Amino acid sequence: MGFWKTITIEGKPKFWDKPNCRWKLSPLGDEALIEFHATRADYNEVNADPDTVELTWSDAEALSRNWNDPPWVYPTAAELYGIGYCSIPDMRDRGITPEMATDDEVRKAIQQARNIIDAFCNRDFWRREERYFLDGDGTATLFLDDRPIVAVLTLKVDEDVLHPLEYRVYGDSGYIKLVKGVFYDGEKNVEVFGQFGFAIIPSEVRQACIALSIDALREMKSELDLTKATSNSTRNAVGLKRAKIEDISVEFEYPRSVTGDKRRATTGNPLADSMLLKFRKDMEATVV
Repeated sequence: MGFWKTITIEGKPKFWDKPNCRWKLSPLGDEALIEFHATRADYNEVNADPDTVELTWSDAEALSRNWNDPPWVYPTAAELYGIGYCSIPDMRDRGITPEMATDDEVRKAIQQARNIIDAFCNRDFWRREERYFLDGDGTATLFLDDRPIVAVLTLKVDEDVLHPLEYRVYGDSGYIKLVKGVFYDGEKNVEVFGQFGFAIIPSEVRQACIALSIDALREMKSELDLTKATSNSTRNAVGLKRAKIEDISVEFEYPRSVTGDKRRATTGNPLADSMLLKFRKDMEATVV
């Protein structure tokens, strides 16, 4: 985690879309204090920027107080990821040309793919802030249904705020473990305020969204004459509900959910199923 002071452009600071970024705006809104988890590449990129200065934690705290301690601002899911878990350029990179499908058609396909992924995984992949009140059970470990945990911003037990060094967060498994002591027995006596979901969309989810978006385009298109397609491979072609090559016509069928309800047993694409299986929310967390 690092802190930087930078300029703003159209109301947002530079580097606002870095993983797990949050920011505070100056009173005039022309500068911002940003904080985010930085990889080595991110760190080098940000520090090389002439409009951005790295700060220590104490310098960042002093700057925030000087700005009358404005609240932290987080990018919305729509700002970070747009219409779904992949983008129109992702689809174009896979050979889906504007002649095959317009931007509007691709956008609708991505939205459909996102809905299928959410139904199959019984969850979404947006990052968000949540506040949960949970029952202490006399153990040192507290499980949350919402996982992964990106960051715990405040942890209270019986109204006492715990210091971050007093507990450890196991984000992927979705639980908090006290270094010493236990979460005392009580009804809704533990308060957890933090960020949940994903700082960035997992690669497997993005690839599954691309595959399912291509499937959705196939269903949208009623027929495609492959002799006129810009691609010489059916791998990149869309609209394959019925393909026609000269005098030969071939019909294609694509599997759908076997349940028919909101919770899907399959996405309809075996490759997407295999990539998404580990993200299904009904899988149990384990303590390590």
